[in-house]
Amino acid sequence: MRTVFDLYHWSHPDDAAEVTYGFDTADAAAQAAGIDRRIADTVWERLRNDNGWIIDPHPVTGRHTEWGVFERRQAETDTERVQLALELLAADGQVDGQHHQRWVIDQTVRILTGDGYERWIAGYRDGEDGPETYSWDEGIAP
Repeated sequence: MRTVFDLYHWSHPDDAAEVTYGFDTADAAAQAAGIDRRIADTVWERLRNDNGWIIDPHPVTGRHTEWGVFERRQAETDTERVQLALELLAADGQVDGQHHQRWVIDQTVRILTGDGYERWIAGYRDGEDGPETYSWDEGIAP
């Protein structure tokens, strides 16, 4: 099992985040957002659950949260994939809201397929009417 960092960007507070997965360090993820987290520590605030950083989350400033860097464990073996998938399903599988449940399904598929995620999604979308017969919704993190 290894630790990776995902970069979340919210273009609007009511929109789902766009996510870039799998940076080796939190600094690399922050730099992809155009911010050097090591220099801008006053801008990045550590989250209470201690699994990530978020930029300017305080509502008093009048700005909505645009960027977040979140720490995640990434499986490297089939046994670890099953373990992480079951942990995710136990923790968030019963969350309210279809958009959140779709996120849980998407994250479970990402865990189980590993590097084959894009290929699996392409196969899922492919149907009797061509490669875009079915849609895939990544959902919104709870």
